[in-house]
Parts: sequence; C-alpha cells; structure tokens
Amino acid sequence: MGFLNRAVLREYFWIIAPLGLLIAGAFWLAYQFVEPAPPRAFTISTGSESGGYHAFAKRYAALIAKSGIRLDLKPSAGSIENLSRLTNPASGVSVSLLQGGIAKPGGHPNLVSLGRLYLEPLWVFYRGAETV
Repeated sequence: MGFLNRAVLREYFWIIAPLGLLIAGAFWLAYQFVEPAPPRAFTISTGSESGGYHAFAKRYAALIAKSGIRLDLKPSAGSIENLSRLTNPASGVSVSLLQGGIAKPGGHPNLVSLGRLYLEPLWVFYRGAETV
C-alpha cells in the first residue's frame, strides 16, 4: 500500500509540477503587458489664484471629481514656475497649464503636451522714428 501511495504521488508530481510552472509562466507573461491603474489623485500647477489658468483648473477639478479623482491645485507665479515644477520630480506636480512656446521643442523629452486650451494673442508695441 505504501508503494502505491508513492507511485501515485510521483505521478501527481509529474503532472502538477509542469502544469503549475505553465500557469505561473502564463501569469508572468500577462503581467508584462498589464499597466498600472491611473492615480486616484494628482496635483496640478495652475498659476496665480486670480488668473485664468487657476479658474480653468478649478473647473477641471470639479469635473473629474465626479469620476472619483481628486485634483489638488498648487498656485504658482506663472508658466515658467509651472514648467520648473513639471521638470522637478520632487515638486509633486504631474500636470500643469503652460503658455504655448514656454518650453523649447525637444528641450524636455519627458514632457507631453495634451493640447491647447485657447490661443493667446501676442501684442508687440514699438516706437517708430519721428518724422519732421
């Protein structure tokens, strides 16, 4: 009877061990293609609290709060500080609103622009030569 149990256990081992390795390998392979879930909270650098970018960020925060995502607003002195925060991982800022043209093309390869909100006019004034 002891011999039969040993033989049965050996058969189970030769069947179950490869099957277990196959299942573990399938999980490992599937894990290579799984991306982590997006964060449920993140911080945005907005500009001054009295500015338009801050107002846009507040509206965006209210909109995504309906989906259970918290957006923390971090006021700044403007687009240059926003860009500085985006390029500094220690700042805690992962999203920012910037004026177009602030960042040099190719100067920040880890940043991605998601689009423009609106066009901003550029006014150029100059003093011409006086004619008599």
